[in-house]
Amino acid sequence: PAGCGTVLTAGKTWKAKTVVLGNSTNEEVRGEYTLCNDWIKAPQGKKVQVQLSAMEGVDCHYGCWAQGIEIKMLPNKQTTNPRLKANEM
Repeated sequence: PAGCGTVLTAGKTWKAKTVVLGNSTNEEVRGEYTLCNDWIKAPQGKKVQVQLSAMEGVDCHYGCWAQGIEIKMLPNKQTTNPRLKANEM
């Protein structure tokens, strides 16, 4: 969707990004969901580290398809990767 997702550039120091999941004005579970993709780029030969600090107010069930964060770390971006869920923190 418009205004959703950015390209981030990894550096030598940690950078912070706040991500809001869902719509705080509408708590109903919808039949569809919105994907928002952030890309983290690093110089050739360097690795990216991701740290999830907190997930608040996330109601996660059935694989966390509606309110989860999936880090695409494998070469094939179509492959399902581990999802980070609030109840695992």
